Amino acid sequence: MPASNRRQFLVIGATVFTGIAGGLAWNAARGDSPALSGGRPPAPTPAPASTATSAIVEARSRMTGLLALAEAAGADPALLGAHRAHLTALVSGSPGTRPSTSPGSPLPTPGSAIDVGDDPARELIDAERSAAEALVETTPGATGTDALVCGSLAAFCTAAAEVVEDGGEIGMPGTGALSTTDDVTAMQQVVAQCHAAVFAYQRLLGLVPRSDDEPILAALERYRSLRDELSGELVDRGAAAPAAEAGYLVPDEPQETDRVIESGLLPYLGQWLQATNTESDRDRAATMLSESTLRAVRAGATLPAWPGWPDPA
Repeated sequence: MPASNRRQFLVIGATVFTGIAGGLAWNAARGDSPALSGGRPPAPTPAPASTATSAIVEARSRMTGLLALAEAAGADPALLGAHRAHLTALVSGSPGTRPSTSPGSPLPTPGSAIDVGDDPARELIDAERSAAEALVETTPGATGTDALVCGSLAAFCTAAAEVVEDGGEIGMPGTGALSTTDDVTAMQQVVAQCHAAVFAYQRLLGLVPRSDDEPILAALERYRSLRDELSGELVDRGAAAPAAEAGYLVPDEPQETDRVIESGLLPYLGQWLQATNTESDRDRAATMLSESTLRAVRAGATLPAWPGWPDPA
């Protein structure tokens, strides 16, 4: 897609986020839709002090062992830096603020030596995936910022296994809390992004051979389903479901579309995960966050150290 077209992308939704790999997903061809206009969500505010909930305790235990294994396996410095930032946040009083790593503050270590065996990379890949599975199961039982922290770690570990196995880049850890919003606004913003995704994948169907359309059809169904589910729930709660724009400026290539769409969705999924009040929605949001992070990385995006926060590339 020509660079001049990329610069034309406007921001979907009421919030301007900076997504990984060069900005938000896609952007409306016009910005006057009542469904997509309005004030910005509140500015980032410090999360309340954590009381080390069971979810955070579980995450801390998982990440302690994972960091030790990554160090023993001689992992890439970027992966080590991300995992050190994760553990630094988890041992702090307020993990949702993602405090910066302090060299003078020792991190917890496992009680026994780590054996990486004859294939350290495989041990690390398996450990990342095991941690991701455990954290995805933990996330729905947490609430607010703790749910976002656990869901973000699960998403990172899911995609980190892919990076260790097949290569890829990991971004620098960011710091600070996520902008807060209410659950209705968070759902509306996800719906707005789903409209753009549906438009993009429908357009791609006309640009690729029929033999290559299976992954595009799967992505289209994924976003149609989420859009329809959340729209119905918004209406049931007496809230407006955002309408689709008449058109969107989107990439022409499938891989770039995947990268841009999935990367741009991550901060909105993070807000939804933090804001929602039900376990079922936390489960949906955490699962989508992990899936979108993995799809973005497979399409060539940089893996953010904290998926779900709008850190710059």
